[in-house]
Amino acid sequence: MRLTWVSTTTPVEEIVVEVPGTYTILFNDDGTANVKADCNNIIADYTTDGSSISIVLGPTTQVACANPERDTQFTNGLTNAAIYFF
Repeated sequence: MRLTWVSTTTPVEEIVVEVPGTYTILFNDDGTANVKADCNNIIADYTTDGSSISIVLGPTTQVACANPERDTQFTNGLTNAAIYFF
């Protein structure tokens, strides 16, 4: 399943992704995930238990992207994810 980041709303801010297709995560059946964070690619591992999720980012390319702050927001959101629902 491929998911695209389009926005995040917290009690203190709202982030709207300017070009949503540049931030995606593809969850593979084997517990790995392919992350696209703007111009960088990241390999990740994930586990689920009920509605709980844990995402551990692994190797990444190190290209200097146009919006490094947005990349950091996206990857921090992934590593801090605790629950999911559809």
